[in-house]
Amino acid sequence: MVATAAFLITLLIHLLMKTLFIALFSVVTLYFNQETETVIATFTGYSEGTYYFEDDDELMHSFEALSTDAAAKFDLTSTTYIGKKFNITFTVTSAVNEEDEDYDILEITSLDLLQ
Repeated sequence: MVATAAFLITLLIHLLMKTLFIALFSVVTLYFNQETETVIATFTGYSEGTYYFEDDDELMHSFEALSTDAAAKFDLTSTTYIGKKFNITFTVTSAVNEEDEDYDILEITSLDLLQ
């Protein structure tokens, strides 16, 4: 009986350590899979949760998220800022979907109106 209890305690500690390791690994991986970039681009619109911008090279940039700080400065869900040029700072976070495919999440962290 004592041997069984000791085995169960050892097993529980092992499972707890494994869970903590996985959680820590996930946090560290997420932290290091994030890059910050900047682009100057013109706002072209908002549709279904995505913010669209076009740079001077006619490259389209789409962002799936907007930080609360940036959203407080500019309401990009309206048409007010269409055609306006911004300096955009954003993060690119790598993630893996249910099919184990890599994809990037682009979030605007800062916006400065240039014109």
